[in-house]
Amino acid sequence: MSPNDQSQVKETVRNFINNAINIEALGDDDNLFESGIVNSLFAVQLMTFVERSSAWRSAWTIWR
Repeated sequence: MSPNDQSQVKETVRNFINNAINIEALGDDDNLFESGIVNSLFAVQLMTFVERSSAWRSAWTIWR
């Protein structure tokens, strides 16, 4: 996977998270679960979004 593809996947996921929780500055290493901003229901919503998006295979490649 090219760095450009990785950037697109990260941006797509970041946009989903920003739209869902309206957080201004989201870093790649921020742990939203530890901070209490999101919960397990949000994790399921995020997983469903990633699976339904056209880039889900790319996302799993990045996060493995």
